[in-house]
Amino acid sequence: MKPFLRKKAELQISQNQKLRAEVEAAEKRFRRLQELIKIQEKYLNYENKDELLAQKAECDAILFQIENWAAKHGFSERLTVI
Repeated sequence: MKPFLRKKAELQISQNQKLRAEVEAAEKRFRRLQELIKIQEKYLNYENKDELLAQKAECDAILFQIENWAAKHGFSERLTVI
């Protein structure tokens, strides 16, 4: 093989190896970002669930107060008849 072609082939091989290494590094970063996105989505879902659970607890407390008021004033007995 001619020295010029050999040098060109070696340079091409070197460039290919560098590109492979860069692609592997980019793929690792991409996978890590995907993992971080999943973690963030879980966190946001849990945060929203906590907020929803707090709202549900508040609604349950209000319903309990209404039921107590209705029982105190005899409405629960009337509603049972209906």
